[in-house]
Amino acid sequence: MPPEFVMLLVIVGCPALSIAISLYRSVRAMLRFPEVQEDVDSSADFVDGLPKAYRPLLVSKCFQFANAYAFHSIRFGVWVQVNSAPPLRYFSILRSQLGGAETYEFITVFTDTVSLTTTTTRSAFVHPRCFGNFLQAFPGYTPEGLWAAHLTGEEHLTAAAGISAKACQLPFLERLKQGIIRDASHVTSFPLWFVRGIYWYSCKRFLLHNKPIWRQNIKKLYRAYARDGAGSLDQRQFPCA
Repeated sequence: MPPEFVMLLVIVGCPALSIAISLYRSVRAMLRFPEVQEDVDSSADFVDGLPKAYRPLLVSKCFQFANAYAFHSIRFGVWVQVNSAPPLRYFSILRSQLGGAETYEFITVFTDTVSLTTTTTRSAFVHPRCFGNFLQAFPGYTPEGLWAAHLTGEEHLTAAAGISAKACQLPFLERLKQGIIRDASHVTSFPLWFVRGIYWYSCKRFLLHNKPIWRQNIKKLYRAYARDGAGSLDQRQFPCA
């Protein structure tokens, strides 16, 4: 075998192998330790570190800081919109202890198993999504643009997809834990999922940046979770699916 060809295999293969191993370890870790812990000591850092660009928006929309949490190498602060009627709306800042840019997200929780997240992260869509765990990513959006896109996505899901908001029955941390287990189990249900993760990480996620929920193929992109039926959704209940 020519040395040039061997070198090409090494250059291409090593990063791909690294991606597959990293994905395998992260998903397995999520399944072994799905608990999210309160991190009260980080609360002041998130409140003080809230970017000035987000402050007037959160105040005008009645978001109040709730708490800080830790999940593996991620620390995140959560603000809750003061609203007596469903759906629940959150704003969150995520920081990785491994470095990298902060992530800003607006989340609407329609039920214990149905939500919409509008995020700035470039890592969105690295994993396949369960049906009901809707996501849209706008890495370069301003705070006002992110909020506007989130509300438009929320309106699309309620009007075009027929999703209705109901009072959640699960406590916040338990809802997060069940969602993590459901999502990680969904990923591992795909044959050779850690190998397919090379494509998800290298290509797929970039194809879905700046693509709002109303431009996504919901039925194809968000597959029904069928590992054990617990907490699963029937796509037939959504007219646009």
